[in-house]
Amino acid sequence: MPQITPVSKILRAAFLPIAKHNLRTSFRAVRLANTTRLRKEDAPLVLTLNHASWWDPLACMVLASSIMPSRDHYAPMESTALDRFPFFRKLGVFPLDPGTPRGAAHFLRTAQQIILDRKNVLWLTPQGRFADARLRPAGFANGIGALLARKRELTLQPIALEYVFWNQRLPELLINIGAPLFVTPSDRHTTQEWTALAEAATVAAQDELKELALARDPAPFTTLLEGTSGTGGVYGILQRLRGKHLSADHPAGPPRPASK
Repeated sequence: MPQITPVSKILRAAFLPIAKHNLRTSFRAVRLANTTRLRKEDAPLVLTLNHASWWDPLACMVLASSIMPSRDHYAPMESTALDRFPFFRKLGVFPLDPGTPRGAAHFLRTAQQIILDRKNVLWLTPQGRFADARLRPAGFANGIGALLARKRELTLQPIALEYVFWNQRLPELLINIGAPLFVTPSDRHTTQEWTALAEAATVAAQDELKELALARDPAPFTTLLEGTSGTGGVYGILQRLRGKHLSADHPAGPPRPASK
């Protein structure tokens, strides 16, 4: 069996403030929708996410610490990248060698070993590459389907991420928890069918988040982190010279209906 590096709680506690600082200084806020859909009890849990940005790992670290702080979280990273940042292994990152049968087999063995411990959570970006949140089809690789086809009881929890500009100079980091997909040993889907089901569940979460993003309304969200507000920059200076002051969250005008 593959050797899983235990998550260092000390290193995680030390790295989390760095992640939060980076998000606070780069985003207006980190906001989370539909928290009640998350299964928080100790049970085998696999999270699938769209892979929108370089910011995804930091977003996921803050999300994990906010909604499941007592559990250990694991995610794959390409071996060549992980070799440059070996300390990530103690943060729950394990090596992935995509594109080869040996790499696929190693991923499945590692993933299965991780979810054997009911306190572990496995985070996956089955697109395997950066992709725009509006890309359809999302193009999931079959690794997720092969994992679900192994006849193990678990919950697949889709999560959607978007990075959008609303009414401030800094963007919003928006997260949506989708409806869970329950997997049981009695299910008889093929690997390809499981991949399609996982992709459809994640895309549904993305489509839901798209509508929330278009509404430009923070009310449906829980704010995980508050970042920098205000107009700032040249625009802010000009407003102050004119004796005006814009509120931190000034409206952008009458709301428009969300597109379908």
